[in-house]
Amino acid sequence: MNQLKYSLLLLPTLVIVAACQSVSENVPYSSKQLNEVTVSTTVPDTTWSLQIQQIYANANTEHLVVVSELHQDLEAMGIMAISEVSDTVELELGEACADWAIDSYVIGKGWAWEIPEVDIVYVNTDAEYADLAEAIDGSDKLYDIRELNGEDGKGDDAGEDN
Repeated sequence: MNQLKYSLLLLPTLVIVAACQSVSENVPYSSKQLNEVTVSTTVPDTTWSLQIQQIYANANTEHLVVVSELHQDLEAMGIMAISEVSDTVELELGEACADWAIDSYVIGKGWAWEIPEVDIVYVNTDAEYADLAEAIDGSDKLYDIRELNGEDGKGDDAGEDN
């Protein structure tokens, strides 16, 4: 049983739970419902955190594209144990796209050991960034943490002093 728990811990997961609650009428997709999008992945120690950065809807491919970022707190004293981190975002989705496939991209994996790629693409190389750019091309942005935080979200130098 312990081996099974350990094996399950090593598998990154992506979960979508539809709460099926009625919400406002300002969403661009047909009937509205509140949905939770959760991304989780395995990390080498407890100094890592995960944050969903952006969520896109691509009507051409009928996919939701979720972009998350891993961060390591270099000043924290963490426990050197394989751990799981996750983040959840609630957003309004129309009934039409609530059941779409999910493409999850995680930026910032900074360790060398491999994680079995189950439902998550880890973005570290130029080719992987190009795949991510292609996945969001022509998509509607549904969520952007930078816009919620008052940043413009238009490039790497957003929020920097010039």
